[in-house]
Amino acid sequence: MVNMRNKVVMKSISSLVGYDKNNKNHPQEQIDILKQNVLKFGFTTPFLISKDNTIIAGHGRKLACEQLGVKKVPCIIIDDLTEDEIKALRISDNRIGELGETNWDFLKEEWLELKDSGLDFLTGYQEDDFDFMEDETEVEEDDFEAPSDVTEIETDIKRGDIIKLGSHRLMCGSSTEVEDVETIRWK
Repeated sequence: MVNMRNKVVMKSISSLVGYDKNNKNHPQEQIDILKQNVLKFGFTTPFLISKDNTIIAGHGRKLACEQLGVKKVPCIIIDDLTEDEIKALRISDNRIGELGETNWDFLKEEWLELKDSGLDFLTGYQEDDFDFMEDETEVEEDDFEAPSDVTEIETDIKRGDIIKLGSHRLMCGSSTEVEDVETIRWK
């Protein structure tokens, strides 16, 4: 059975405690957009907090509300999860939205409509965020040939190996091979 968590309570913003290991930073630019959204739309998403008032989801909104002088905010108290489940919820709440893929054509179309109505500033996007869509230059084949005097380098790297470079992955393979692309995509 799904827990609908539909009991919203009002809490003093000053009683909410930020989680000291919150993995999201909130630059002032984001806080400013959050403030504009709260002022325009009101609260559309309650804070998620634990029974001791520690924020599970809503750190950026708390900063925005403090700057706006908001005194009370809507909260949902999560009091039936273990500490590990709360950690998982906190991390997944931040991560799951990042995993979605943006349909840039639809986004640009709607953003342009909002620009005409003067509401584009509420989205966090700017016109230059769409510049890459205009850059559809054709790739031209050239006569490049690798120099014959390049010395072979000894390595134990073989086709299919994936190397982590910070938050990126580099795979020894070919982007023209579907199997290689699927391998790196789903690893």
